[in-house]
Amino acid sequence: MKKNSAKGLSDDADCSYEKIDFQSVKNRVVEKIETATVERVPFSHVFVKGIFSERVYACALRHLANKDTEENLTYVPMANWPGRNSIPLIDKFGKVKAKEPSFWGHLSRALGSDEVKSAYVRKFGATMERRFGGVKVERVLQNVRLNHRLDLTRDTSGYSIPPHTDTNEKAVSILYYLAFPETSNTSVGTRMYASKNKRDDGIRYPPRGSTSTPSKNFNNDFEEVESIPFVPNVVFAFAPCWSSWHGVENIGNGERDTIQGFVTIEELVGEGHFDKYGSQKPCVA
Repeated sequence: MKKNSAKGLSDDADCSYEKIDFQSVKNRVVEKIETATVERVPFSHVFVKGIFSERVYACALRHLANKDTEENLTYVPMANWPGRNSIPLIDKFGKVKAKEPSFWGHLSRALGSDEVKSAYVRKFGATMERRFGGVKVERVLQNVRLNHRLDLTRDTSGYSIPPHTDTNEKAVSILYYLAFPETSNTSVGTRMYASKNKRDDGIRYPPRGSTSTPSKNFNNDFEEVESIPFVPNVVFAFAPCWSSWHGVENIGNGERDTIQGFVTIEELVGEGHFDKYGSQKPCVA
């Protein structure tokens, strides 16, 4: 891989999991999410800089770049999305899959903790309450089985995904960028779209493995509203709703390393039709 030493670390810095305070990692992420400003256009989302401390972020990059770390990372290509490769860290039912003890195992437990999950759900409380029929967000946290899935993901040459709103099982979608300073590329970031023909209501996500697009020529159906630049140490998160259109245009010869997180509704995982909880709802303006 074309990765250099991580910025902010000396060559002999110790990035072993024993030397990192993962409780502080969790506390920092919670604080960052709690104090983030929710942007409403084109749908409710947050974009947070400095989600990790400089040292923890630099260590994450070092573990990505170093093939000799204790994890021995092996990415699995995703059949439905050419160019996308992933490693499960926490599965859709909340079980840690990352090798333990390890850096990624401990980081997964911090990011997948109840405290972090609750911070994201509360941040999008208005969308949550609409989705769950007016039930207050604290009641949702108490009474609905929510899991926190995490995947270490690498997108490679030619990867793209057209505008889609995300599957109904997802209550919150989260994307931690793991961009290397010397290879960050603003053009390969996730983009947010608005539907030109307002075909939002009821368009959610078609059968598994495809995206929710009115036509293949989506440039005629959507206009880009904002692009989330692929830069170091940021997180982009939103609560899926009927018009939470987002996608990635062809990254060419680029490469994207991310941690993808999803707060999922356990009863909806893998279901094709969603009567309970009213499925997704119109986005909160």
